[in-house]
Amino acid sequence: MQHLKDGVHDFSEVLAPGTLSFQRQEIYPDPLEVTARVHRDGDSLRCKVSLKTTAHYTCDRCLDPLARPYAERFELLVHLGEETWDSTDDEVVELPADADQLDLTDYIIEHLILTVPMKVVFTDRESDRCTICGRDGAVRVFGESGEKSEAKEPPVDPRWAGLQSLRRPEENNGSGTEES
Repeated sequence: MQHLKDGVHDFSEVLAPGTLSFQRQEIYPDPLEVTARVHRDGDSLRCKVSLKTTAHYTCDRCLDPLARPYAERFELLVHLGEETWDSTDDEVVELPADADQLDLTDYIIEHLILTVPMKVVFTDRESDRCTICGRDGAVRVFGESGEKSEAKEPPVDPRWAGLQSLRRPEENNGSGTEES
């Protein structure tokens, strides 16, 4: 980092699939485009990093594969020197004054892993249908027809039947009005 002069510097690299080794890397089988814009001002560097690739998911609803464009940005602040900054922020990196490079590998892997959705369901918001297979999202909640069925109360166990008299009046008749 010593060789960088004050000002803005642009860097870019295309990483081949498998270059980074991390859990769930099968989601990113395509090349990863990494661009970094570094602004140096004395002992401080501001790195703006962009990641672009294609993410390959499996829909949790229909189990069909789907590829989606992936674009993510993050920023790091780098301090060079022996003085330490009083910061608990994860985006602040401290390097010795004689450091000759900043390895972004761990930060890139962190962003690739943390942006994977916990539940992958691709639905059209208006129709609630899976964008891959077209299945209705309401099937799980309402039944095969997609229409809400009337809930039937299960038969009451005779041992608990006496408790029915303890229910509030609006629960007994279903009208929602109290009787005086």
